[in-house]
Amino acid sequence: MNDIIIREVKFYEDSLLVVKKDNKIHVGVSYICNGIGLTRKKADYEIERIQNDIVLKKGSQKISVPSNGGLQDSICIELDYLPLWLAKINVNIIRNEDARNKLIKYQLKVKDVLSEAFIENKVFEIPKTYSETLKLASSLAEQAEKYQLLMSTINAKDMDEVVNILKIPNFGRNKMFKWLRQKSILMDGVRKNIPYAQYSKFFEVIEVICGRESKSKTLVKPEGIDFILKLIEKEKRLLEAVN
Repeated sequence: MNDIIIREVKFYEDSLLVVKKDNKIHVGVSYICNGIGLTRKKADYEIERIQNDIVLKKGSQKISVPSNGGLQDSICIELDYLPLWLAKINVNIIRNEDARNKLIKYQLKVKDVLSEAFIENKVFEIPKTYSETLKLASSLAEQAEKYQLLMSTINAKDMDEVVNILKIPNFGRNKMFKWLRQKSILMDGVRKNIPYAQYSKFFEVIEVICGRESKSKTLVKPEGIDFILKLIEKEKRLLEAVN
């Protein structure tokens, strides 16, 4: 069985659950409903509608995801089917104006934002005409906020990679984790290797599911690598000053 990778992706101020399973990207339906601002009753209706729709049900499935009570089966919809589902939600029947505006944002942009969370390489085509250049500039301006939100997620690295980048002799991932715990940057005990709140901006915690077990995995953002490097250099200077 392939590992299930779970990430929390920001879309404007909302947190959405994105799951990569069997090389396909899915999103938790309840998270979308909550982000839009649907009531519990309307959210339950949308979940039921997806499961009964002749097309949408082909792109939906129950996936075990972490919750406060442990692993829980949650209805998720494949990213390719997401725009179709959202397009079938009638904006006019939503009375709350904020919810209507939210739905429109989701219908227009959310698929692109979520897909970026797992894209590693993209082919860039150089514009050949002036009109193509203007079109590209407009597109880049529109997507600037989206890329900024996702950049840290895409570039976050495993601790093994961080150790290789820093090239510290005889200092593997386990020693690095231990050192960061001793520095009270990462927690110990039950929440071992999870960053304390004041250092969370330097790390990203994702959930990786193997079989029926869910495990938290701490990745290091680019700014986190720089933060760790400065800590090491500072400690070296202190040691040199003492000696």
